[in-house]
Amino acid sequence: AAAGFIQAAMNFCAYFGLASVLNFGKVGEQNKVNDEHFRSLDKRKAYQIIAYSVLVGLVVGVLSFVLS
Repeated sequence: AAAGFIQAAMNFCAYFGLASVLNFGKVGEQNKVNDEHFRSLDKRKAYQIIAYSVLVGLVVGVLSFVLS
């Protein structure tokens, strides 16, 4: 659940970043990101979202363990 909120807050889809695709057209229509520099920036942001999501999960898990 955290991943969805983080993606919404960052206005970025982690899947699209990892797959090096974008969608600024019709829904379901995907285009490949051709520039290597932008692909690496997208992957970096996707991994950042994943890391934040894992961190939120760990914090929530530890808090629930400590408080129970």
